[in-house]
Amino acid sequence: MDIQTPGLESVHQTYTYQGVPFTGIVVSRFPSGAIQSKAAYAVGEPDGISQQWYENGRTAEIRYYHKGRKTGHHLAWWPNGKRRFDYTFERDIPVGHHQNWYPTGRRFSSFHYDAEGHEAGLQQMWFESGQVKANYEMRNGRRYGLLGAKGCMGENTTNGLKNG
Repeated sequence: MDIQTPGLESVHQTYTYQGVPFTGIVVSRFPSGAIQSKAAYAVGEPDGISQQWYENGRTAEIRYYHKGRKTGHHLAWWPNGKRRFDYTFERDIPVGHHQNWYPTGRRFSSFHYDAEGHEAGLQQMWFESGQVKANYEMRNGRRYGLLGAKGCMGENTTNGLKNG
């Protein structure tokens, strides 16, 4: 069903059609007529695959839902075709290895999550230049390692302490 269809309404990602929870596919289009997004719904909630495209036809993102909750592998790409993110969810909880990239293709972050959605293991972030921004390990809810930052006076600092 086209997103512009009279009677189709959305409140907080829940769709109704003529007041009844919607089951089916919702499609939105660019002014050119090209498909911008297509998402499956069951009883008003996201359920199944949700896809978005750029106007040039390249895939922007692919996400999966089950009964309104994020599930499975979620992928996205920048307009230039380079990867943007790669996540995994179970019942709306982030699990496993999550990665983000800059539009240049350089990695922005690499995080790991346990089955409860808590950071676990090695966590890393980089500046667009490739320089390390954060590099720490999470064990039993505690952080071991450093978060890097630049002090207001231009000194390189780690956790507020001057490096030297």
